[in-house]
Amino acid sequence: MRVCIPARLTSERLPGKLLAPWGGHTVLEEVVDIGAAAGFGEVVVATDSDRIAAVAAAAGAIVARTSSRPRNGTERIAEAAADGAFGHAEAVINLQGDAVGATPALIGAVAAGLLRADLATVAVRSTRPHAGGRTTVTAAGGFATDFARRELDPGDAGGARLLHVGIYGYRIEALREAAALAMTAREQAESLEQLRWLDHGRRIALAVVDGSAGLAHAVDRPDDLR
Repeated sequence: MRVCIPARLTSERLPGKLLAPWGGHTVLEEVVDIGAAAGFGEVVVATDSDRIAAVAAAAGAIVARTSSRPRNGTERIAEAAADGAFGHAEAVINLQGDAVGATPALIGAVAAGLLRADLATVAVRSTRPHAGGRTTVTAAGGFATDFARRELDPGDAGGARLLHVGIYGYRIEALREAAALAMTAREQAESLEQLRWLDHGRRIALAVVDGSAGLAHAVDRPDDLR
């Protein structure tokens, strides 16, 4: 098992956000530290940016250089995997580079989910009255059934809203397959790559944890930095 942060400098909603200041260092360095604390060895940062590569290396991460072709994190990690970035690892955890609220325990929950399916992710059970701009997810029987950037009914989560955390797990073969799937209309409409997997009939194991809504915090907009 390896942890990989797919990182690009550009971003439609907040360009350069991974190099923005966060707690005395940068957003990217914060997330590298979270990934390293999960205990799966050195974190790999997959990027096509010289600036991100320099910050990642200084933070103690292994840098896997990729092309600029990947359209999302899964495709970027799949390209790094094809170049041998993860050695003989049987699975990879995708820790999104802006997931500053994530914890090592959440990464571990995703890794455990790979015992139930070839794709896995995690959500926080929140009782707050709104999603606060975070992606929400619905679940049934321990598997994700839908994702959206709007408020979704929580399904069988006991009445609590499920806030999605930007961590995914893939078995290596599932990673290759997921990256090769055709983009779907729902993915384009919501700008959520995991909808592509659901639309193509892939099951995603969903670990649901209790905790503060801050566990789902990610840097998408300037307000998120404040």
